[in-house]
Amino acid sequence: MLKKISLYLFCTMLLITFQLAAQDNNDRIIQAAEYFMQGESCYKGEGVKQDYTRAAELFRRSAELGNYDAMLQLGWCYENGLGVKKDLAVAFRYYLKAAENGSVTGMYNTGNCYSYGMGVERDDAKALHYFTLAARQGDRDAQFSLGRIYENGRGVKIDPLLAVEWYKKAAAEGSAEALCHLGNCYRQGFGVKQDYSQAIKYYLQAAALGDAVAMCNLGDCYYLPLGVDRDLPKAIDWYKKSAKAGYAEAANELGELYYHNPEVIANNYAEACKCFEIAAQAGSADGLMNMALCLLKGEGVGKNPVKAFEYMQKAAAAGSARAWANIGMSYIEGEGVEKSEAKALQAFLKGAELGDRACQYNAGYTFYEQQDYVQAARFFQMAADRDHGTAQYFMGTMLQNGRGLPKDEVKAFQYFLKSADEHNDPDAQFEVGWCYEEGCGVTEDKIKAAEYYRKSAEQNNDDGLFALGLFYRDGRGNIKQDYVQAVKYFEKAANLGHAAALNNLGNMYAAGRGVKKDKKKAFDFYLRSAQLGEVVGMYNAAEYYYFGDVLPKNDVRAFFWYKRAADAGDIDAAYKLGYMYQEGAIRKDYTQAAKYFLQAATAGHAEAQYFMGWLCEWGKGVPLDLKKAKQWYRKSAAQGDKDAKKALWQLKFLLF
Repeated sequence: MLKKISLYLFCTMLLITFQLAAQDNNDRIIQAAEYFMQGESCYKGEGVKQDYTRAAELFRRSAELGNYDAMLQLGWCYENGLGVKKDLAVAFRYYLKAAENGSVTGMYNTGNCYSYGMGVERDDAKALHYFTLAARQGDRDAQFSLGRIYENGRGVKIDPLLAVEWYKKAAAEGSAEALCHLGNCYRQGFGVKQDYSQAIKYYLQAAALGDAVAMCNLGDCYYLPLGVDRDLPKAIDWYKKSAKAGYAEAANELGELYYHNPEVIANNYAEACKCFEIAAQAGSADGLMNMALCLLKGEGVGKNPVKAFEYMQKAAAAGSARAWANIGMSYIEGEGVEKSEAKALQAFLKGAELGDRACQYNAGYTFYEQQDYVQAARFFQMAADRDHGTAQYFMGTMLQNGRGLPKDEVKAFQYFLKSADEHNDPDAQFEVGWCYEEGCGVTEDKIKAAEYYRKSAEQNNDDGLFALGLFYRDGRGNIKQDYVQAVKYFEKAANLGHAAALNNLGNMYAAGRGVKKDKKKAFDFYLRSAQLGEVVGMYNAAEYYYFGDVLPKNDVRAFFWYKRAADAGDIDAAYKLGYMYQEGAIRKDYTQAAKYFLQAATAGHAEAQYFMGWLCEWGKGVPLDLKKAKQWYRKSAAQGDKDAKKALWQLKFLLF
């Protein structure tokens, strides 16, 4: 009986304890709710004076009693420094605590902290975990964030289908951002079949919910156009709505529209600049950059290179990679800033790191000019991989010549062809033609060579014009010999300063091919060619001065051009120079004669070999040496020189 009473008393006491605990818990919940509501009133200034400090204290009391809404609000206060000192680490702890207490918003906020490294070390895996927890409970912001993660591959493999799936879930919950991104997916064909009509449908839904980016995208659709007929007034209307809704890029896009379409508004450059300035003031990198370009050119605003450079720097600071390319060019050209190749290169390198292909190309070109071919190849490769046509051309030249990279004529040809066909680069078209003509990296094909030379020539490329002139002169490939056409193309190339074309024009006038024979004109072309550094032109001009056929004989001028040609490696000029020294045209000097005869003779010039034999036989300018004389005579005689054969006959009894 006593045991039964004891058990009864124990159960009764236990029940009373549970009831008291439950009552205490209810009191805590009620008290926490009261603190939270009082905190909300202070935070919003409803019924009381707005007081963030008091609000934060009340949120703290409520949070300590277990209210996760208060935890969220207190986290927000610490995140933004409202009523407390800003402390992202403390904000993160309150968001995490709310999440651990079952708050879906707390889960989303915790995911955000991990995603951006806010108050905690960035951790893409944990961000994915918390976003997924919140998303599965219907949080549209978390669902949208998951869409972004799978679209961009943040901590996961890019998965277009999953991205679209989460965007659709968020959109179904009313997320304007998700609707806009769904529009982007249909616009780009990402995770779904490309469909501009569907893109517009989602942009319209997002715009109806006030999404400024979607409004701007609708402007793009009517401007470009995509999925609709081009309608500039509608494009303008959407851009204006987007800009009014606070999207700075829309003001920039409106400026671009005005800039390129003068028919839509009077003083289009000035109106464009107004839009660019609005975008720039709102921090738009593109707006800042476009404003810089207007100031640089003086379009729609007074020309001011110094201010333009300042805008470029602001654009770069705002994240514009292309701004670095313009900063670099300003340093190169000294526009708005003092010239500095070193600072230009630094700017190009910064832009290159950000993936700007123009900067990558410019960095490569700078290193190329400095003859640092390894570095040049590195940056040209970067730009070429990003489909920069001129960089592809330079990759071809470096591979063809083995500069900075192992020589590879096949790969060189492939780069030239890509640049020529996909970017219509005239230099690359010429190189493709040359490769086909010479069989360099590809099977020789004169017809294909002519085709690409013509493409290059049609773009007024001087090398292409000259090469096509040679094909007409000689009748190569499928081109029939035609001197008139040859002269036509030589003249076009010559007018662009092509030295070899000038020399060949001289040849045509000298021979009367395709034009009336005119040696005076021939000489004029030879001289112009020589002045531009064409070695054969130097030799030809020297010949005219030496023989005095067209103009008075002038040994001094002849000597000048022979020497320049000889010093540049022309063996005929070296022979003539040696002959002039031997004969004393300017002054007799057997030592100098021997020097230039030897240059030509070593390269196989028969007459120079004969004269080297003569100098050795008589000890003129070189030590007397009959054996060497005989050796030189033999080389010359082997090429059919009659004087050398006679000299050999005379020497045959003198050598034992």
